[in-house]
Amino acid sequence: MNGKETISFKNATILAFAILISFTVVSLLLQGDSYLRMVFSDITGPVIEILVITGLFYAAYASKNQGQHVQIAWILMGVAFSFTALGDITWAILELVFSTNPFPSVADIFYLAFYPLFALGIYFMPRDKFSSSDRYKIILEMGIILLTVGLLLWVFLISPNLTSQEEFLTIFISVIYIVFDFVLLFALIRLLYSKFKEEYYGPLILIGLGMIALIITDYIYYLQTLQGTYVSGGLLDSGWILSYMLVGLAALLQITGEKYQLIPPYLSFIKKSSFTSYLPLLLALISFLLLIWANEIQEEPNIPVIELVVGIIILMVLFRQFLTERALSSSEKNYRDLVDNSLVGIYKTNISGDILFANESLAQIFKFSDVEELKSHQITEFYKNISARKEIIDKLRKEGSFAQYEVEMVSREGDTVNMLLSASLTGKVISGMLMDITLRKKAEKALQDSEEKYHTLFESNPTYTILVSLEGSILDVNSAASEFAGISSQELIGKNFPELQIFPNEEDIKFQRSKFLLALQGETIKPFQYQLIDYKGNYSWVESQLVPIKKDGEINSILVISKDITERKKAMDGLERMVDEKNILIKEIHHRVKNNM
Repeated sequence: MNGKETISFKNATILAFAILISFTVVSLLLQGDSYLRMVFSDITGPVIEILVITGLFYAAYASKNQGQHVQIAWILMGVAFSFTALGDITWAILELVFSTNPFPSVADIFYLAFYPLFALGIYFMPRDKFSSSDRYKIILEMGIILLTVGLLLWVFLISPNLTSQEEFLTIFISVIYIVFDFVLLFALIRLLYSKFKEEYYGPLILIGLGMIALIITDYIYYLQTLQGTYVSGGLLDSGWILSYMLVGLAALLQITGEKYQLIPPYLSFIKKSSFTSYLPLLLALISFLLLIWANEIQEEPNIPVIELVVGIIILMVLFRQFLTERALSSSEKNYRDLVDNSLVGIYKTNISGDILFANESLAQIFKFSDVEELKSHQITEFYKNISARKEIIDKLRKEGSFAQYEVEMVSREGDTVNMLLSASLTGKVISGMLMDITLRKKAEKALQDSEEKYHTLFESNPTYTILVSLEGSILDVNSAASEFAGISSQELIGKNFPELQIFPNEEDIKFQRSKFLLALQGETIKPFQYQLIDYKGNYSWVESQLVPIKKDGEINSILVISKDITERKKAMDGLERMVDEKNILIKEIHHRVKNNM
């Protein structure tokens, strides 16, 4: 879907937050009129939701080339928001038309349908698979998060709901909402730990932020409902509007395909890997503090249950740490094996030139028996020209790192070694890799010499020499051929023979094509003669030979070698005429002698 067909993401973001601010300001201005504020909120919500639903279904349509799973994901999210809109419309009818309390009511059926459908939409987003060790660690981390959040919900919301004096239906539906929010939270945590393709990254960040805003707003709503302080159309409703706006922006980003740096550069230190590694420890600490404060938080705390859950969380954190340490140890061993067995020299030096680290390959490149013997020398001893190292250090200080820098060095035995250097500077330590490309450089030099010889022979050949592709277009020509055509070599390349109009008639073109087809089958075509017209319009006789050129056993071009035989043809024709005239004269003499006799 072309982004030019829709509003840009930047303009849509500005518009969305302008609507959010306007909604908040109007809610504040209508504080004195509860009915008008309620009307405003009940009408605004469904209107915004219809816009978001349109965006979600349009995003599904725009994703038709990205796979069925992506389309299903956006469709499910669109259906989920459709149920929310139906819930809000039902709520508005009950509240405005029938003047009844919409909670609990039929509207809750629509609201509750939203959560599993939206969670399922997130689940359908395609993601990369994890290794088995990573999968176990992620399961543990997700379990820690869910247990901690579940404990918090139990202490602050579920337990107070169960002990409140509200009707059973009100309590039951409130608990279901909390559980369904928990399901949505599970989907978000799974989203946090998943690896997605780059094109899904922006939309999923916005969806995640939208769901976080929704869950927080829901929990505040349950708390206010429990305390009897919730006001329809109040500031809390802005939280739901914010969540709708973020999901709508996610849909727009999917439609336009625009790429935005959603995380500001000054927050670039926040990496998903480091954040998720510390999150279980933080939550374990929260659960432990919750255990300490349980007596003060709850009127009738269930300490044994809380102790059991906190104990399970701490055990899961310890087991996760064990898995992490084992994975780290295995990773370090694999890294060490990779470094030791690498064919590339890996090193660390300081600015002064002391070798701090080197692998076996580097020792072998410089003709040392072992690494320790190499480390007793300075890296500066191995530069063929010491000024080259100064240039490298200046470049590192300026750029921080570079790759594939060619430099000449010398081995312990004094042999020149061509190196391909990659390096980075951290503080006063230079880390990098050295690859021995001496053989490659020799091969390149030999190839260059060979190409120069070929080009010299090709150009100096007095015959017309033309290299033709399998499709019949000219790949290369020598000077003799370009002089005949009256066109430069560069202009001839890419053209085919019929374009040059050098054949007298169509029959000659067909004759040439038949010979070319035989050459394509691998047959070397013996010399054959035909006429050509040069750029001045003069007719010339040429004799050609077609030679198939093979590479890796496959024909990849045809070499055409032609020479001008016009003078030879004239001489042969003259000789034939003389022979014919002589034969005629002999016949005439023979005839007259016969008559005389």
